[in-house]
Amino acid sequence: MEARRHRTAVLAYAVVFIICVLWTGAAVLTPVFEAGVVSKATTMAKQDGGLLGWMGLAALRGMYHFVCHQIPERSFWIDGRPMAVCARCFGIYSGCLLGLLIYPLSSRFAEVENPPRVWLILSLVPVGVDFLGGYLGVFQNTDISRAITGLIAGFAAVFYVMPGLVATAANIVLAVNSLWRTGRRSYVRAATNI
Repeated sequence: MEARRHRTAVLAYAVVFIICVLWTGAAVLTPVFEAGVVSKATTMAKQDGGLLGWMGLAALRGMYHFVCHQIPERSFWIDGRPMAVCARCFGIYSGCLLGLLIYPLSSRFAEVENPPRVWLILSLVPVGVDFLGGYLGVFQNTDISRAITGLIAGFAAVFYVMPGLVATAANIVLAVNSLWRTGRRSYVRAATNI
């Protein structure tokens, strides 16, 4: 049973890690791709390659629009274009990626219990201070402060999200395994009755 739990945890971890790499990477690469599409579109005089590239990039930016305000003044810029997400969201995603890199080294890898909530609350305090300080005019927050506070929150979030994902993955594996065994038994019974 312990070996099965560990395999399930590894599978859940691998899926989440791949999704996080793709999500964070696409946010970073969007302006790079846009710069390439712009130069390609101008040299191709708006042939299909340029139009299809623009449509794909618009869809990519639109996907991130559901989770981020995408204000250019609050975003890091790459190749003369803003990233697909703001600096704080980029910090959160980068923090999640960093947390996922460290998560397998923790003794909690196959655990399904969350750490004490106080650590999650403490990780959100810097984001709150940075936001409120800027909003109330106490100080001017910057893209760097937004990214760093987001990184702290994203890093901590991994240790609260992964146990739930591991438990969910374990339940799915058990359900599929049970269905497989039940279906196989039914098939054997039906075949022997013929």
